[in-house]
Amino acid sequence: MKDEGKPRICFSLLGQVRAHQGDHEIDLGSPQQRAVAAALLLAQGRPLTVNDLVEAVWERPPNSPASVVRTYVWRLRNALEPGHPRSQPWRILRSVAGGYLLDADDDCVDWQAFQRHVGEARARRADGDHTAALLAYGRALALWQGDPLTSVPGPLADRERSRIQAQHLDVLEERLHLQVDAGHYAEAITGASALVEHHPLREGLHQVLMHALYRAGRQADALAVYRRVHRILDEELGIAPGPDLRALHARILRADRPAPAPPNPEAARRRTPIPRQLPHAAADFTGRVPQTERVHDALLRHPAHAMPIVLVTGMGGVGKTALVMHSVQSVLASYPDGQLHTDLRGAGGTPADPGSVLSAFLRALGLADSVIPDELDERAALYRTVLAQRRVLIVLDDAADMEQILPLLPGSPTCAVVVTSRNSLAPLPVSLRVTLRALPDDEALDLFTRLVGSARVAAEPQIARQVLASCGGLPLAIRVIGSRLAARPEWSLARLAERLADERHRLSGLPSGRHAHAAVGGVPAHRRSRRGPLPRRAGPGTEP
Repeated sequence: MKDEGKPRICFSLLGQVRAHQGDHEIDLGSPQQRAVAAALLLAQGRPLTVNDLVEAVWERPPNSPASVVRTYVWRLRNALEPGHPRSQPWRILRSVAGGYLLDADDDCVDWQAFQRHVGEARARRADGDHTAALLAYGRALALWQGDPLTSVPGPLADRERSRIQAQHLDVLEERLHLQVDAGHYAEAITGASALVEHHPLREGLHQVLMHALYRAGRQADALAVYRRVHRILDEELGIAPGPDLRALHARILRADRPAPAPPNPEAARRRTPIPRQLPHAAADFTGRVPQTERVHDALLRHPAHAMPIVLVTGMGGVGKTALVMHSVQSVLASYPDGQLHTDLRGAGGTPADPGSVLSAFLRALGLADSVIPDELDERAALYRTVLAQRRVLIVLDDAADMEQILPLLPGSPTCAVVVTSRNSLAPLPVSLRVTLRALPDDEALDLFTRLVGSARVAAEPQIARQVLASCGGLPLAIRVIGSRLAARPEWSLARLAERLADERHRLSGLPSGRHAHAAVGGVPAHRRSRRGPLPRRAGPGTEP
């Protein structure tokens, strides 16, 4: 729930690290103190430990670095909430289990707003709506006030500054290409000419400049750009231009310039649909912070030539799907061409046929049934071809084995795949493997409290832990019991504990279905089907 009394403070990272409340600028203190604030803001709502902050600020920490970090946190809190009553918890820079969290509104951090506008621009561009895409790119780029994290010291700032600048340059190049596609040749020529002076080895900028000059009727100038980049690459790196530049050069020499067709957003939308198939993420997802962070990083920070494949394994009911759906929410803007999702039913008696899954995926990507091949190999090849130039996130839930998965893997490094399975899938060439185990006691209690309410847990804390012990740390079992108890306000925790302790009531007094009974007993059930009542309770296709 939003804290209505919390001060609304906006933060800037795309330039000087600054904070404002209305027209008033808040002094964030020394460079190292600003580095702590920047690290918390870059975490985007994830808590950071004291050790995380020490590693972010110093390569060679001073004496007692933890004490110094706590001092910086104390000073930042007082700067952000001056006069805050000491008897009340802090509302902006909060203490959480194991660390600190800077609770800033998404629309009040310029770096997060930049990412949101870029995601919108890419989606509108994929839809063929050039005007809306250019406006969204403009909103994103207008947020920049100079070099990001200016004057902020520390290893984290150095890494993030380079990463953010690289994304900024990517977005500038994307907008230039879009300007050419939209017929705005003069703007594209001006922008690209300035950028190639600062980035003479970036072939994509020379390519968009050549393209804009050529489309504007300046064929000789376009060829001159090619001669220049050819000379620069040869002198600086000893290499020739890449295939895209060479192909454009050949087209210009042939004077092969088709007349551009006016954009038709509706036709483009019908021709290239954007699938959004992911089930909803659980609003009460609790814990799993390190695992969430690892999945997030694997999907965003990977070599350009390699497709990230993330595998999440663990016993039934341990929360594999819930972790995935929670983790991917923050990376969707990086996969603007959509998300594909399927339940492979690997733990049941009738695993999904990969050929049928491919057929459904191809239809979702805009292909008619008449062009989808009958043979599995041909269908998989067509699937890889369709995805070759798209940035799509594919979630393969509850996989049985490698034979089921392999036909569903794209061939392009622009895509990403997340797989969940009860099996280890050892041959799968993953970039990240996450093995989930039972929730720690404190996280299990947090989830249970969110389901039944803090008052009921506080009234019977020992009984609450007794009830949770019967769940074996499985989120599915905790959710079953917690939801049942929340629906019966007249029940006490003691009454529920008595029913759980009695074998006769375990099978008759709790939700029907073998999944619930086995999970509540602390022993994971063998999930034969995911169409039963428990998966529907948590959301279509979602394992709590």
